[in-house]
Amino acid sequence: MEYYQAIPVNYNGINYKSKLEAKYRVFFDVLFEGTNAHAVYEPNTFFLEYGMRYTPDFAIYGVKWRGFNSSYYTGKSGEPIYVEVKGRDRYSD
Repeated sequence: MEYYQAIPVNYNGINYKSKLEAKYRVFFDVLFEGTNAHAVYEPNTFFLEYGMRYTPDFAIYGVKWRGFNSSYYTGKSGEPIYVEVKGRDRYSD
């Protein structure tokens, strides 16, 4: 099995852990241009059971999205939508 090393990237003065995360940031910047929506990189850390921690890659604020029942979801009182960026797993036979 091959393992790929993440390549750190600096974009707009923020150090991203991988090129893929930086590409997502560029995508969010273009997508949200001219709107009140914005993305924040690694916004906070959640402390879980057994001493585990989780830090989402992005939090998206100010976005409305259509749910499964065709109604819009905006989050409760401005809650963000969390986004986790994952690369594609590559397996060799």
